[in-house]
Parts: sequence; C-alpha cells; structure tokens
Amino acid sequence: MPKDQLQTPSQHPLSYLLLAFMAMSALSYLNFLPGLVNALAGGLGFSDAEAGHIVALNGYGALCGSAMAIFLLRRIRWQPLLLLCLPALAAMDITSAWFNSLDDMLRWRFAAGAIGGLAFGLVVAQLAKLANPDRAFGALLFLQFSLGSLVMVLLPALEAKFGPAAVFWVMAGLSILSLLMLLGLPAQPNHAHRTQASIATVKRGQGSDVQPIILLLLAIASYQLAASAIWAYVGLIGLDAAISHDNVNNAIAATGLLGLLGAL
Repeated sequence: MPKDQLQTPSQHPLSYLLLAFMAMSALSYLNFLPGLVNALAGGLGFSDAEAGHIVALNGYGALCGSAMAIFLLRRIRWQPLLLLCLPALAAMDITSAWFNSLDDMLRWRFAAGAIGGLAFGLVVAQLAKLANPDRAFGALLFLQFSLGSLVMVLLPALEAKFGPAAVFWVMAGLSILSLLMLLGLPAQPNHAHRTQASIATVKRGQGSDVQPIILLLLAIASYQLAASAIWAYVGLIGLDAAISHDNVNNAIAATGLLGLLGAL
C-alpha cells in the first residue's frame, strides 16, 4: 500500500485526536501529578518537600521548552524536531528512577521538562492550525481528564507489580505511543495560513484589546498556580488522613472524570 494511503489527512477528524494525544503525552505527568508525587515521596525515597521541588523544577523546564517552541516554530520543520523530542523524552522518563541524589534528579527532570515543553509547544501550534481549533483543544482536555483518571486507577496495581518507578514507565509509554501516532500524520504546513479573520484579530489586539488579553493570561496563570499546589499533594493528604492508597487514587480518578463534562 502506498505510504500516502497510510497517512491521515491533516483535516480528518482523526487528526484532532492524534494531535491532542501527542500534546497530552508531552506533559503527561500533569494529568496524574498526585501519582508522581506519591511515588517520589514514597518508594523512591524523597521527602514530601523534595518531591515538590522535583515536580516544580520539571514544570519550570516545561515553561522554558514551551518558550523555545515559540521562537523555533517559524524557523524549522516541527515534525522532524518532534520526532527527536518524543524518544528523548521517553528515555529520560525511563532513566529518571535511577537517580537517588536530589540534585541529580532536579537537573534531570528540568531537562526532561524542557524537552516535554518544547514538544508540547510544537503540537499545540498545530492544533491551532486545524480547521476547528475549538474542537481540537476540547479533544485535548477530554484526553487529559480521561487518561489521567485511568492512570490514577491503574497506578496502585502497576506499582505493586513494577515498583514505585511504574509512573515513569507510564510516562515513557505515552511518549512512545505518541511517536507512533506522529508517523501516521501527513506533513503539515510549517506556517499557518492567516485568514482575514485572524488578521483582524491581530489588529484588534494592537489596540485597547491588549489589556483584557493580559488579564486573561494572568487569571489562567493564577488559577494554575493555585490548583497545582493542591493537586500535587492531594494524594499525600489522603494518605496522611489514613485513607488507603487504592481509595485515594480512585477518589482522584473520579474527580478527574467530572472534568469530562466540561471538555465535552
């Protein structure tokens, strides 16, 4: 069968799902952050505070990587770069469990976060170029809530079988699966085609509409800061309240599933 017949058209409905999955997997740990913190502060031997430092630095790395994507998008082809990022991210996730030193783990996870953030920025830019970007980002939210909840439910069993490093194996597996999905996508344009509507939006943003945009970005950032602080430690809070590991994970998964309503 010709290779072209194996690829998904760029505006085919399946493209929304594939690109959304790739964006989700680039920063997959955010979807089951309590499970990652529980593993770091549990069997992997780090304290609660150290676990928080690790995931925080991972997040700062992702921020740097996403900023890099902004400057690289118009200068390089995104697919070949993503083809390098995904296997590198999987390798760094798998080897993360080998580090016992806090300093080494901090440096390693910062680097992993930078690669993941770069991959996330590259894919999100492609989501925005689809014919219906609202639907594309809705698909991203849907996958985040559904797969995040599924991982939280499965983590206790996976950790019982593979040890506390199972969460890193899950992260690596999602990156490898995204790599396979990337191979099924066609080559897409490196630059977005600017429509009259998008040009008008930019022109409006140069005037008095800039202030609401800045306020909106600040509101989103403030929400993420507040929500992530509780979200990261909610598993440990439950365990400290003498709730079993399975029940804590099931409660977190049920809460995540409620987010599917909003995504739909």
